Formats: sequence, C-alpha cells, structure tokens
Amino acid sequence: DGRRWADRILGRPGLSPARRCHVLAVASWVCLIQGDRDAAADHLAEAGRLLDLAPVAGPGAAGPEDGQGRAGEPGPAGAGPAGVGTAGPVSPVLRAYLDSYGALLQLFAGDLDSAVEGYQRCIPVFLAAGAQADAQTALFQLAMAQTYLGRHEEALDTCRREMAIGLPRGELWDRAYAEWVTGVCEWHLGRLDRAETAAANALRIQESFEDGICIALVLLLISWIRSRQGRPDDAEIAARAAERVWQLLGTRVEAFGPHYAAENARWAPTRGTRPTASTTTVPSPRPSAVPSSALAPSAPSSPSSPGASPPYAPPSTKLGAVRRGLDLLSADGSAPESASAAGPMAVAGLSPRENDVYRRLLEGHSNKAIAEELVVSPRTVEGHVQRILAKLGLGSRAEVPAWHRDHVAVRPDAG
Repeated sequence: DGRRWADRILGRPGLSPARRCHVLAVASWVCLIQGDRDAAADHLAEAGRLLDLAPVAGPGAAGPEDGQGRAGEPGPAGAGPAGVGTAGPVSPVLRAYLDSYGALLQLFAGDLDSAVEGYQRCIPVFLAAGAQADAQTALFQLAMAQTYLGRHEEALDTCRREMAIGLPRGELWDRAYAEWVTGVCEWHLGRLDRAETAAANALRIQESFEDGICIALVLLLISWIRSRQGRPDDAEIAARAAERVWQLLGTRVEAFGPHYAAENARWAPTRGTRPTASTTTVPSPRPSAVPSSALAPSAPSSPSSPGASPPYAPPSTKLGAVRRGLDLLSADGSAPESASAAGPMAVAGLSPRENDVYRRLLEGHSNKAIAEELVVSPRTVEGHVQRILAKLGLGSRAEVPAWHRDHVAVRPDAG
C-alpha cells in the first residue's frame, strides 16, 4: 500500500524538488523493505539529481522538528525526512537524509564499507541540526554494518550512543532496534546471556509498538541463541514465529542483506534442517571473536523436551509473536531480569510463567488460547490457573480483573 501511495503522489504535477525528494525517499524505503533494491536505487538516484539542481539553503535551515527530534515531516517508521519544505531551497539536512538512505541501500546490498562511510557523513549533520531521531536511526543501522564487518565492540559503542541520545526524551522506537543490534553483537561475541537480555528488552518495547520488522528480527536472534545453546526445538519455534511475521508484512529476511540472510540460513532452523552448535560455524566476512565455549550445547529445556517434536503452530498476530519470543526467553525460569514478568501487570509471589498466564487471564483468554500462545497443553495452563487462584485467594478466574485493580500498582516505568 505504501508503494502504491508513493507512486500516486509522484505522478502528481507541480511537486517542489524538496517535496518530490521526500516522496522518493519514502518510496525507496518501502522498496528496500520489500527487497526491491533496483527500484530503491532508481528512486534515490532521481532524488540525488533533483538535489543537484536545487538551490541549497544555509546550514541552519533544518526545518521544524516533529516533536520526536526528527526534522521535517515524519514518514513511515524510522523514515521521517529531515529538512523538507514545500518550496524554495532544500537544506543540507535533506542531503544527509538521502545519504542515510543511500547507506541503507548499500547495507542491504552487502557493501558494508560504503554503508559505514555514508552513515558517518550524515550523522553529524543530523546532530548539528537537532534531528536527533534521524541520527538515532542512522546510528543503529551503522552498528548493524559494523558488526557484520567484525567490529563488534565498536558496534556496541554505537548502540550505546544511540540509546544515550534517546534516553532524555524517552524515545523507544529506535531504542528497540538498537537493543536488537546489541543482541546480535553480543551473539557474535558468544555472550549469549547478554544477547538474551537485549532481545528481551526489544520485545518488551514491542509489546506497545508492535513493529513487525523489529519483532521478526528479534525472534530470529532468539532462534540463533537457542541454536547455539543446543536447543533446536526452541530455535525452530522462534524461527517459525519470525517467518509468520514476515508473511504478515509481505517481505522476507533476504531483503535485509546477504550477510544477515546468510547467517540466518545457518542458524535459524526450519523443519528438518536444524543446525547444532557442534556442527555449524558462523559465517562472517571478517574475523569474529566467538569463544569455543559459547558453542557448547546445553541441556534442552521447556518448551522443548529431549526427543519430542516441537509445536509448530505459529502465532497469528504480531503481539502473539512478541509473547512467543518472551515465553521462549523465560521458559526455563531463568529469564534475564529485564525479560522477566516484572512489567506493569506483574504480581509479586507469582513465578514468571504464572505471570505469563495471569496477564492472559486479565485479557479474558481461554485456557485453550493461553496454551496456544505459551506453546503448552491446556492441562498445563489449567494447573497454572489453579495455582494462581490459590496464591491470590480467589475462587474463580472471573475475580482476577477486580483483584488486579485493587492490588496491582502500575510500575513507574510502565509508561
């Protein structure tokens, strides 16, 4: 739909150069997400020609901010153009904005060095113009290029820089992506516990945003983590949940570049193709410091069990996919602290799994629906429900909402 709308707008006569550049940038972003790099390159080339012909505004002409530290008019998620006006000269920030999209094209095409150079050109311009959100988007994408160049610690520093910029404003959209890239970096370094924490942080944010791209990328990261831990069933559950989100979005993992796609092909299993830590190596265009100890298989844990076939039913919604990922991270009862059920609906005294069931009771889900979400049997859910009611001193599940209103305070950081 976004591509059709962009094509319709581009067909209108009388668009100013800056306005047309804005639409071309949005169109290129949509094409990139769909994996059509040739069309994205054509749009960006036309935008570049327009900028070459247009007068250039002074360095202070960045345009008004949109309230999110993103100059100009907001576009689709993470694609708000900087310094775009409806007439007159275009600002240097618009040039930087198109440079950032050129860098994204290079990143997805596998030209990592050129992508890094492009991001390093545009980020200082964004920051000087006060376009903080544009800088944050460019930073997490820069970190992705850095980690696939084998510069993992540098990429982690870039992610920390992105988070520091957004923290004072409470920005979370770019933060979720920075958490995902952080997890990928930690995974490359073999620090799987830190990778789990970053994945959980990103999914907790997506409980509110439901950004399908980020959700699918994090689910694949979880699949890689579980593959390396010798838990192929859990890895497959995560991979199939990610596959379902890609289907909902109408795209594929291959759209995000050959380096990422090649790594995913080796670590995110599909039915009948399950990599194990003892037989699979990490593909990387540059040397990657992965301790051999990180590849040692560990004992499978719930929801997997030795010799059992994993449940393959994928979630039907993006939110269901988020919960599937969080459930996989907390299934063994040792989820990272930030991935535990200590969110705004957590109840002290309930285990992480019981809190998972409790949240779904609040939403009115049946035992069958809860079982599907948590990848367990309805009988297991019934046991959890009975223990929850006993701990809370309730006689039936119908009393849970009223008890929650009276006893569970919203955490200060919930909003």
